[in-house]
Amino acid sequence: MKPNPKSPPIEQRITPSLPDQDPAPKSNIYQLKLVGGRSSDSERMHHMRDGCVVLYKRSQSTVWQVRFKLFDLKWHSFTTKHKDLEYARRVASTLYDRARFAKEMGLPLQTKTFGVVAQACIKQMDLEIEQGLKVRTCLDYQRVIKKYLIPFFGKYNITSLDSKLVREFEIWQNEKIGRMPKARTLMTHASAYNRVIETAIEQGWLNKYQNIPTLSRRGEKTKVRPGFTVEEVNQLLEFMPKWVAAGGHRHTGRQIKEVMRDYVEVLLVTRMRCGKESLNITMLR
Repeated sequence: MKPNPKSPPIEQRITPSLPDQDPAPKSNIYQLKLVGGRSSDSERMHHMRDGCVVLYKRSQSTVWQVRFKLFDLKWHSFTTKHKDLEYARRVASTLYDRARFAKEMGLPLQTKTFGVVAQACIKQMDLEIEQGLKVRTCLDYQRVIKKYLIPFFGKYNITSLDSKLVREFEIWQNEKIGRMPKARTLMTHASAYNRVIETAIEQGWLNKYQNIPTLSRRGEKTKVRPGFTVEEVNQLLEFMPKWVAAGGHRHTGRQIKEVMRDYVEVLLVTRMRCGKESLNITMLR
């Protein structure tokens, strides 16, 4: 075999190693650290029903959630309570179909127990009390809700209230009070009950067209408290100056009598009732 005259000599084809060239870098495979992987969006979100139903997972949850829009163009979210995708798909389809049917029939999409609605109602009245709106009325309603309504209706679904259940409550209420309630007391109880129902309607937990029974307001008639006759008032006004002039064992006793005389005269002139209405009277100096 003849050598190719155009090829360079063999000495020139051999590349000598350069002494000042950097050696090949050492492998750093033992210095690598594992970094926690993050699932892609496609693994945490799936679309169904031509994109109308969305299955997704929250950042720190393994349970599938579902959201969808109805004719009101608002998102409605529910939990499927399943980690398996196939089970979650079935639940999501069922929830979507039921929600569409309920919307067409005017039924609430979510239902709450009476106790949950009552607590929400109490929080609303707390805000009204802070703003100074009907403080006395709100406190009376809260007392009735906590003492009577929640202990009896608390565990029942707000949409399951019927006439039979309300009648049972009225019997239980009379036994708890220990006598036939006054009509004024029943009016307060009925108004507090209606306030809870209004809260359920406002929050969309109850359809305003649903037939919800009301509490009875029929009770024992309130007896009119006896009042003073003109002769008794004149006798009282004639007696009190002498009573004040007689003084007391101490100087403080005479001052108390003077305040009492002024208090009686104010009540007689203004027809103010003693108690709640007169508690805000202050002395101007």
